[in-house]
Amino acid sequence: MSNKDVSVRKLNLSIYGAYTLVTIIVTYPAITGLIYRYTIPGGGYDSTYFLWHLWWIKHAILTLGVSPTFTKAIFYPMGGVLLLTSPLNELASLSLQPLLGLTRTYSFLWLFSFPTTGFTTYLLGYYFTHNRWAAFIGGLIFSFSAYHYAHAIEHISLWTIQWLPLYALALFLLLKKPSLKRTAFTTVSFILAVTTDHVYYTFYFIIPITGFFLIYHWITKDARLRQRSYWVAIAGSLIVGGLLVSPIYPHLLKARGEEFIKRGDILFRSPDLLAYLIPASEHPAWHGLVAPLYNKMGNLITEGTVFIGYAATILMLLALWKQRNEVTKFWAIFGVLAFIFSLGPILSLAGPIEIPVDDLKTYIPLPYILVINAPIVNLLRAPARLAVVVQLAVAILATYGAAMITRHWPTMWRVGGFTVLGIFILFESLYQFPYPIANESLIPPPIYERIAQKKNDLAVLEIPSRARVYTEEDRFIPVKSISRNFSFYLMYYATIHEHPILGGESGRTPPAPAAFLDTTTFIRELMFPTGLMNDTSAVIPTNNDELIKHGADLLAKHKIGYVIVHRNLLSYLDESEQPIPELVLRQSLGPPFYDDGNFIGFRVPQKDVAPPTDEAIILGDGWYPKGQLYKYPVQGMLQTGTLLIYEPEPAMMRLSITAFTTMPNDATVTMSINDTPIETFQLPSTSATPKTHLTRAFSLSEGLNEAKFEVQHVGPPTQQLNPRAYLGVYDITPQNILHPTDVSPMHQMQINLGDKIELIGYDLNPDTIHGGETLNLTLYWHALAQMDDSYKVFIHLLDQHGNKIAQYDAVPHNWMLPTTAWGRGEVIKDEYNFPIPPDVPRGQYQIWTGMYSAETLQRLNVHMEGGSTTDDSILLGDIDAK
Repeated sequence: MSNKDVSVRKLNLSIYGAYTLVTIIVTYPAITGLIYRYTIPGGGYDSTYFLWHLWWIKHAILTLGVSPTFTKAIFYPMGGVLLLTSPLNELASLSLQPLLGLTRTYSFLWLFSFPTTGFTTYLLGYYFTHNRWAAFIGGLIFSFSAYHYAHAIEHISLWTIQWLPLYALALFLLLKKPSLKRTAFTTVSFILAVTTDHVYYTFYFIIPITGFFLIYHWITKDARLRQRSYWVAIAGSLIVGGLLVSPIYPHLLKARGEEFIKRGDILFRSPDLLAYLIPASEHPAWHGLVAPLYNKMGNLITEGTVFIGYAATILMLLALWKQRNEVTKFWAIFGVLAFIFSLGPILSLAGPIEIPVDDLKTYIPLPYILVINAPIVNLLRAPARLAVVVQLAVAILATYGAAMITRHWPTMWRVGGFTVLGIFILFESLYQFPYPIANESLIPPPIYERIAQKKNDLAVLEIPSRARVYTEEDRFIPVKSISRNFSFYLMYYATIHEHPILGGESGRTPPAPAAFLDTTTFIRELMFPTGLMNDTSAVIPTNNDELIKHGADLLAKHKIGYVIVHRNLLSYLDESEQPIPELVLRQSLGPPFYDDGNFIGFRVPQKDVAPPTDEAIILGDGWYPKGQLYKYPVQGMLQTGTLLIYEPEPAMMRLSITAFTTMPNDATVTMSINDTPIETFQLPSTSATPKTHLTRAFSLSEGLNEAKFEVQHVGPPTQQLNPRAYLGVYDITPQNILHPTDVSPMHQMQINLGDKIELIGYDLNPDTIHGGETLNLTLYWHALAQMDDSYKVFIHLLDQHGNKIAQYDAVPHNWMLPTTAWGRGEVIKDEYNFPIPPDVPRGQYQIWTGMYSAETLQRLNVHMEGGSTTDDSILLGDIDAK
């Protein structure tokens, strides 16, 4: 190695050291994250999530030996696909965590990004200008930009911007002189940049700069593009790099229906034009001036902080004025394009610019609106993150400007001038000072260390566990909002106890596990204890005493081993509800194993619990907490819901269900008992009146029985459905099944109809009638068999000559209980209000009845031992009209 190479390396090392010193000073006290275990820089909204993420990657690969892209460590027990946030940082943490621990690894990666970003930007700037002083200034502009500071608060993938300048440098080096060494450098830098953030920086930086680089040099007719060796090198580099990073992408395509990045807030994540011109909202000197302007913008502060700096802007404009060459043109055009697209779909200046047209409000559209629904782009919700391209372009152009004004400065002038310039750049780009850190909030409560001593795979349930904010269409689900950040803290505590947790959050939150807490027996009641209160009646009858008694059994069913109540967070419940979860858990699980005033912990016994001795019906899994719709109490059900029915001995039952579906069309509901299909019926949509359906009679075994309901919509398969609630139930009431020994008709009979049904008697009131009155008739049918055909009942009033005076035809039990729903051996008490014509003459009349097929109109044959019948009808008796 030559002396020159040694000198260059020493110089580069000193430059890196200078950036490190600047990092320690301007981000103070972030450096304490390397000293204290429970301290990290930033500590913003998503920080604790990323701490869990780093822990899970290590735990999955090094401890469990499984792929980290699917997890049951959160979203227990169903699990879900996990979005790899920053594969490069995650892989780096595998070797760092055993040495530094989790929080210090996070702090190291954070602190490493600032000097490294400065140094790689310095290398890029020096390649263009050959001026180390100017290149150092360029590194300061990009590394210590407001954009970098803002995302360093919480976004591990977005703060890792150090490899973006390196990839840009590789593109220019390879074009200048293709070689195997430079091809390898391009491949490595490509991999580093892509794995930094394989979603946003790949599609907002890597792909755009690669495409624009080739197009720009093609349009400018750069002779170097004619080199066959260059095309071989660039193609080989991208192909090899693409193949090496390809394993990190398939999980993004898995279950595409579960959007991996939520949309709907693009405007909220598009910067205001003014934000490029004013310092950060929390700037230590200018906060009072700029904070009111940020309030008018209405953007998310993290995304809306894109200030490029006054000094940087002046230097950039100077370069564009005096240093117009192919490189400055490249960065100017690339930066302008990124700037325009970063502003999102409409133009905002201290808020969206509104243009009234008649009574309508219109806005100024921007080019981003043309690509908002393009593949890939339609999955990205934060145009503001294109500001990283703008900031890098400004930094490189400012490097040219700095090189130009200091070209003929003496050395001492350069030292003093660049020191002053650097200090001003660092000052104006500050986000906050001192830089925020998280420390006390990361100290885990002792209860989690107690649970960590138990090495098993039992899950931890926390009350509350998760908060969700529902839209107006979900208004019948009464969930109060808790900060989503609380879920991230629960995930962070999971890195201490290392047990699966129910609930959780991620960039891709699958709907089924997300709803598990709301819809699972006993867990649902602990989260929303209204249904357990004595003065509140449930929509669906629930034996609360039995539910509480068997709470341990219901939790153990899902292998939940620990329940923790956060007393200080129960304020999200109504005051009357707040003591309920703890009281119920004491009754169900016994005394707690931990109680420090703020946290109370219970262990769930993992053993079989004796079945109840009395009949009980408990709301099973798949139901949302009770709410209201159209001023009526309603229970929302997922696509599948269950009832738990305990019987001390074998029995028969049917259910009366009054419900509707939230689907645009009627819903088909399939019912089964203990996995045996019982029947299928239809319920109307919310636009119709709720319908009451009486189910088929079904048998129940001794002990626990499970009634399951599954819902499918009636309509086009492609129709979009509400993923949260398919069925809204006003009432489910059990109906006891009658047997012959349970009834005593006034007039007893024994008449067989087609060997399927037996009429065992009737009640008649009154025994004399007047014209215009109503005759009350009750028929007692005995089902001799299970029937596949529906039969209607006919009632005829005949005079002495056999003339029909009046008739009434209906499905039994007021059109609600077709014979297909009758259970073998049951008795149907079938009541009718039979109207008598007002002009009926005085005299004696006969009442006849029978049944006929609703489809073929064919009557059932009648046979009676010692009674009056015809072949197809039954004489009930005579009645006088007066």
